[in-house]
Amino acid sequence: MLRQTKVMAFSKAFSISSRNVSGISVWLIMLSVLASYLIIAPVWSPRLLWWRYDNARLLEIALLLSIGVLTAMPAASRAVAVRWSELGGVPKALLAVFCAAGALSAVLSSVPQVGILQISLVVLLVCMTLNISTMVKDNTQTQNALSFAICAGALLVVLQFWAAQAVYMAQADSFPWVSPFLTFANVRFFSQYQSYALLLIVLPIALFKLGRPSKVMLYVLAANFWSLQWMVGTRAVWAGFLVAVAAVAVFGGTQRGRWIRLQSIGLAGGLVIFLVFTRLMMPSADAPEIPKTHSVVERGWESVNERVIMMKGALGMIRENPFLGVGPGQFGHNYSATLAAHPHNSALQHVSEYGLVGGGAAVLLLAMLGIAALGSIRSASSGESSAVGVYVAAALIMGLVESCFSGNLTMPHSQIMFCVVAGWLLGLRPGQATAVQAHRLPAMAQHTRLALVSVILLAVSLVFVLTYEYVHAIHGMPYWLNPNPPNLWQYGRFSAW
Repeated sequence: MLRQTKVMAFSKAFSISSRNVSGISVWLIMLSVLASYLIIAPVWSPRLLWWRYDNARLLEIALLLSIGVLTAMPAASRAVAVRWSELGGVPKALLAVFCAAGALSAVLSSVPQVGILQISLVVLLVCMTLNISTMVKDNTQTQNALSFAICAGALLVVLQFWAAQAVYMAQADSFPWVSPFLTFANVRFFSQYQSYALLLIVLPIALFKLGRPSKVMLYVLAANFWSLQWMVGTRAVWAGFLVAVAAVAVFGGTQRGRWIRLQSIGLAGGLVIFLVFTRLMMPSADAPEIPKTHSVVERGWESVNERVIMMKGALGMIRENPFLGVGPGQFGHNYSATLAAHPHNSALQHVSEYGLVGGGAAVLLLAMLGIAALGSIRSASSGESSAVGVYVAAALIMGLVESCFSGNLTMPHSQIMFCVVAGWLLGLRPGQATAVQAHRLPAMAQHTRLALVSVILLAVSLVFVLTYEYVHAIHGMPYWLNPNPPNLWQYGRFSAW
């Protein structure tokens, strides 16, 4: 009975109508799907295909297709149309230019199916961001669910890591840091996911009135999650963290003291776990070094030099294809100086692939989000908005800075986390219509609503068809085929599909 009451209360907040599926709000379904993804995605690695990266991408696509279809429901389509109208003239114009230029670039590119799939994914990511901002607005239950799901996903990562350590210790065997942990987790998923998730682990303390035992458990989780960052030692994540701390320290006002204190507990706890781990669990001289040493010390300037080479490659593409770029998702198809399939810099990737027009619009949108994040931190410090805005804004800033060194906006898990955090931030802004208000608004822009739904359903169809074609084409391909560094798919430079 209590569970039924909570569901009814949540559904009422989003205005159930007879047109909703089985009398249950479309928003509740959408939030359930999203929360499920956030929980299982960090440890999702079934044997659907040879490559874990493709499995991660397929899970992302399943989420986006689900949200795209749900957006066609009357309640969701009205709310998305309202949210679109509230974005303001400049963001709407930039989004339209980005998508239109990307579509033209994709059609005229050397591998059009890759470009069309990429720009269709972008449309669905924007759709998800608008839906999240609608669900967050004036609905604390949505924020609670998102916070819980992110913490649950982090908990599964931590449990999986320590369980694997225990198994290898029981077998008196060395833990394989490079494969599969480092190969998949560090380079293609883990650190880039962490850049958006690390600062949100202690968010429940700001959302709920937790007792001491619950706070201790949350601190333990945050410390363990931070310990993995100490072990992996990705420099891009540290750079993003320092910028986020600086932003809160400068603009956080009365909120900065508590925020810094809570984050410091997780950071320091992670360092303690890391030191104990290196002392007790890896005592022998011949034990394999944890990846921090390899990543930060042994590689030295190697990775920096590689990024300089990739930057020069991206700039060369911009000079040769200034207006339309080489095509969405096709950096790797036009680059061979290193094994990289993307330039590890989201700004350069957008401009080199979409051209100065479309890519420039994307970079301006990211810059506007960064400015909005700073504004959210300042507003929370003056009491004009919720203190939650500080945590969400700091997470967005950290992830955006990290993307300048890793290109995390091309990876499946970090793409979703970026949209979750960006939509959350937009939903916290004052002066926007809630989902209930959107439902009651008259047919204010029915043509806009129809256009948006049409574009979203077109993107759903294209993503479904092109994904099927790719999976069908590579299903029998050998897993050792080289060189195939991942970009959109594991076979980042394979175009015969």
